[in-house]
Amino acid sequence: MQLCPICNEAISNPICINCLEQELLNWARDQDKKLVTGIRKLRNSLDVFDLGEERCIKCNAEMNICSHCFLTEVPKIIRDENLKNIFRKSFISF
Repeated sequence: MQLCPICNEAISNPICINCLEQELLNWARDQDKKLVTGIRKLRNSLDVFDLGEERCIKCNAEMNICSHCFLTEVPKIIRDENLKNIFRKSFISF
């Protein structure tokens, strides 16, 4: 099992940041279209990490970081506190 280079934890939820980005972009278009650019920039900024042997369960692409590390960065680009709460309930809380 591959370790995430950011948190050094095993990638146990193997959904790549490209698949997550698509879900986030769909969500952002419904919530606040201004977030679309920020989400794309965030995902692009994480392309610096080498791809590993872990594969995405949705698209089978090689992965570089865990979904948790990607998703915990998203609230930093959301200015509205209510929208941050909606995001957390939609993507992080179970």
